[in-house]
Amino acid sequence: MKISKKISEFEIFKNKPITLMHIGSSGSDFKKWSNISRNSLLVSIDANKISESSKTKFRKIVSSNSIISNSNKMNKFYLTKDSHCSSLLEPNQDICKIWYGSHRFNLKKILNRKTTSINNFLKKNKIKNIDWIVLDVQGKDLDIIKSLGKTLEIISQLSILRLVFIHSTKKLILSTKFLNTCQINFNLKI
Repeated sequence: MKISKKISEFEIFKNKPITLMHIGSSGSDFKKWSNISRNSLLVSIDANKISESSKTKFRKIVSSNSIISNSNKMNKFYLTKDSHCSSLLEPNQDICKIWYGSHRFNLKKILNRKTTSINNFLKKNKIKNIDWIVLDVQGKDLDIIKSLGKTLEIISQLSILRLVFIHSTKKLILSTKFLNTCQINFNLKI
């Protein structure tokens, strides 16, 4: 038995489940969390329709077809050929064209969509702690992290899947500077 599974079976997690949040979760099968899923709450958020086909069994699942940003307002949402590349940031075609797979970032249409801050989402859904959060939000990671404010205190582990610089090279530089100067006790990897 894996140690993570054994730890997740401690009595404390039966009374207070491990909270796993994945923002930008479309396409994820959550297999990496399978060892601890039985005593875990999964919070799955994505602008695209979220697949309910996960074979991983969680104690409870909160699934939301929302766009998390650093504010609560109407925003332009850039829908791309590959929905996993859609973003609140317009794809920078000059940068995209040098990449293999650049066709995935071709713009299909621009939508006006309501965004919500992570703080409002947590409050609305009565989520009081996050043990692990994964951000896969196509270049808006830094804005979301900065908007957390005191909410950072309830997050045990922060994982940024990737700092996407397809949308803006300035965003990557700012993200790197911010994360390198962060005085947070997280294992941030760039």
